[in-house]
Amino acid sequence: MRRAALALLVLAALAGAQAEEYLRTFKSGFEAYNAKQFETAVARFEECTRMLATDWHGHFWNALALAQLALQADEPQRRAELLRAAQRRTELMVKDAKVGFTSPATLYLEGMINDIGGNHPKAYQKLADAIRAPLAAFQAFADVQLAENVRTAFGIATMNLAETMIIQGNFQAADYYLGEANEYVPAQHPARPQLEQHRANVDEAMTKYDSAIQRLRKCIEMSPEKREELLAGIAVIHLKNERLEDGLKVLDEARGSRHPDLLSARCFAARTSAKRAPESEEMARALKLYRETIQALAEDRVYRLVNEFAELVDERAGPAPDEEALALTREVEALLLRQVELRPECPPAYWNLTRIYRRLRDAEKEAKYGKLHELKSKEFERGKDRFDQHGRPRC
Repeated sequence: MRRAALALLVLAALAGAQAEEYLRTFKSGFEAYNAKQFETAVARFEECTRMLATDWHGHFWNALALAQLALQADEPQRRAELLRAAQRRTELMVKDAKVGFTSPATLYLEGMINDIGGNHPKAYQKLADAIRAPLAAFQAFADVQLAENVRTAFGIATMNLAETMIIQGNFQAADYYLGEANEYVPAQHPARPQLEQHRANVDEAMTKYDSAIQRLRKCIEMSPEKREELLAGIAVIHLKNERLEDGLKVLDEARGSRHPDLLSARCFAARTSAKRAPESEEMARALKLYRETIQALAEDRVYRLVNEFAELVDERAGPAPDEEALALTREVEALLLRQVELRPECPPAYWNLTRIYRRLRDAEKEAKYGKLHELKSKEFERGKDRFDQHGRPRC
């Protein structure tokens, strides 16, 4: 940062020894902040505001350090406390240092605070106002390069707002906000791979499958450590669109991997093959692969696999099920009931249980789970958590 302007401001307000102490303390706080020692930074900047409340620098960096501590906090209550402290510090900057509520510094801090607190629409608006201010408005804050910082923060806040739209299933809005984020998040920023993955998931939801695949390939280049997960995503897009051969080629790129997403994708590929020829050996191989994969993965990772397995067993059973088919049906019943315990909010398991009990000729349970499926479907459609943070259906 440019220390000359800060030094002149401090020397104009404090006598020699006091000014030197202030500048030393501020430098110590600034170094701690850059070293990500945010608690130390808060303490140093707090000292600065006690020595010279009319200097906006101390308030600004104090609020920013508190916001960074909030970002690191695991406990929601602790995070909320730190964000309230950051907001109070922002208000003191306005009051004591005479920095306006509409100044870029204030807008930036309030945007960051709201973004970390999860109020993404408000964060977006605050940061958008800061960005759209005349460039001359940033000159007073050039010491902290606020113009550049606020643009990056705006990009991240916009991406977070897009995540909210994805979770709500509003993919048109998510697509718009991700386009805006793409303009502001720097090319080398750590959030870039996540941004590209969000864009891929939105493209997939909007049936832009080739574009989604291209974006996931780009993500592999940016995040090679996530290669297996991303290859699984590409394979599934092909398989959902009945492009079995293309899906199998992608899965071959990670042959031998035991990554959970790839195991699930291989099951999906086997199911696609089996559905093309229900009476062939492909069906037996698919059922075997599903059973082995469900046993290999943790219970909280197999919801969709269990439901796919149930659908496959239903197809295998046919109109006149033999003893093997009935045994498979009972096996699936137990798996579905366990998943209902783990994820009672998700409708598919209730629907598959309805089909299971119809096949087992248990009218009472068929009616029970049919009603539960109808109820859970309505609740699920009204809910705001139908998608996870990657835009994938939770159920």
